[in-house]
Amino acid sequence: MKKTTLAIALGMAGLLGGCATTPHDTSALDAKLNQAYSGDFGDFMHHEMLAIENLQHARLIRQYWKDDHYWNIDLEADALAAGDRAIKHRQDSEAALIRWHDNCGRHTEICKRLDDLETIHMEKVVPIAYFDTAKSAPQNVNQAGVDELVRLSKKFPYLSLDVLGYTDTVGAKGKNKGLAHRRAHAVGDLLGKQGIAKTTRVRGLAVGEAGGPDNTANQQNRRVDVRIDSDVNFHRK
Repeated sequence: MKKTTLAIALGMAGLLGGCATTPHDTSALDAKLNQAYSGDFGDFMHHEMLAIENLQHARLIRQYWKDDHYWNIDLEADALAAGDRAIKHRQDSEAALIRWHDNCGRHTEICKRLDDLETIHMEKVVPIAYFDTAKSAPQNVNQAGVDELVRLSKKFPYLSLDVLGYTDTVGAKGKNKGLAHRRAHAVGDLLGKQGIAKTTRVRGLAVGEAGGPDNTANQQNRRVDVRIDSDVNFHRK
């Protein structure tokens, strides 16, 4: 009898000893779980799962109530609380999903580029320089406009600029077309000297005479504008 008791005792000791092992390291698994629930979409998944769990719990108690099984006041309060938790988790889930769909929230760089594109559209045509009568040397240069074009060309290396040359309506149209061409090229050279990125496409275009009656010596028409191509390539260096 004593041997039997001793054997049982030793067996129990061995069993208990086998249970007293070092806890398993779960850090690798924890890292994967945290990664799965990271960010706004992970937050959405987390709250969606909790909303479903609480809904299932509330529905189960509701079914008990309908079937008249185990129903009491405590279960009613439990079901109502589960319903409230389900609603709250659903709201949190929806908020997380909205944040995830918000490009500006997830990718601020995208919105910054879109803002730049909007600026480009707002300043699609930039007046750069004015000219004396029959001359092609730039005068009254809009330095702020030049600086902005240089900045954009460096930010968007494959920017395209159309340099548009105009004249007034004094003189022959054929000669004015050539003069407009020379003015456009003069401003293109000016942009190159002031730091326009080498990868920027600068194209000189001679518009020729601006609108107005013949022989109108209007300095506003003796000018060069730069039109920024709306098809901007957003790849950066």
